[in-house]
Amino acid sequence: MKEQGRTTFEWLLYVGILTFFLWPFIQLWSIQALPMVDTDSHQRAAVALGNLMAEALARPGAGTLPNQPFVPIPGGEDLSLEGSIEYQPHLEIPNLTLVRAQVRWGVSVFRKYLTLETLVGRTRP
Repeated sequence: MKEQGRTTFEWLLYVGILTFFLWPFIQLWSIQALPMVDTDSHQRAAVALGNLMAEALARPGAGTLPNQPFVPIPGGEDLSLEGSIEYQPHLEIPNLTLVRAQVRWGVSVFRKYLTLETLVGRTRP
């Protein structure tokens, strides 16, 4: 008796599972292998984001400060790197403030964002 081959659905299922597990490695390879993609820009944006968050946490009275709109970050002019800081009181827990730092770069249609958030406690006098 002759065995039947795999159905099209089975082959698609196998390819889908294989692609799911291999996709991060394919993306990493494409970033490293294609010289037209500037991989340094993500690293520079991440460093700028960390500096922006440190600046936001160093300010006294973080809960009472106004939100800062996107402003250019010095040293990131070639990427059009801009940063923003937002302060929001926590909606459910009193005496906590959500601090959000964001950086963005690129042109309008292909703009990329990195966001970093933390909660800061406030004490009442």
